[in-house]
Amino acid sequence: MLLLSEIFLATIERMKRGKGKPRGTVGRKPTGRRGELVSEYKQITVRLPPETVAALVKVAELEDKRQWEVMADAIEAYARGKM
Repeated sequence: MLLLSEIFLATIERMKRGKGKPRGTVGRKPTGRRGELVSEYKQITVRLPPETVAALVKVAELEDKRQWEVMADAIEAYARGKM
């Protein structure tokens, strides 16, 4: 059975050889419209009928966009039409 000190020393040696965890590869890249962090966007909750959700999912798949992008595009198009 390995002692804790042996495990620690083995870990230090592995890190010296550059075989440790790669750095700088953790997490997602910003995916907002202009590179913003989506996690900093305001969050809302809406209740939609199942057929509306199905349509949203389908449109997002067809346009290769995220659902929030489809919703944002639809709201912008609606606002442009009302002005």
